[in-house]
Amino acid sequence: FHGQQLAEQDLEERWYQEQAATA
Repeated sequence: FHGQQLAEQDLEERWYQEQAATA
């Protein structure tokens, strides 16, 4: 499902942003 893949990618991006913010 393309929509699910897109959402997963967005979630990953948010996770990386959080890691950078908390680092």
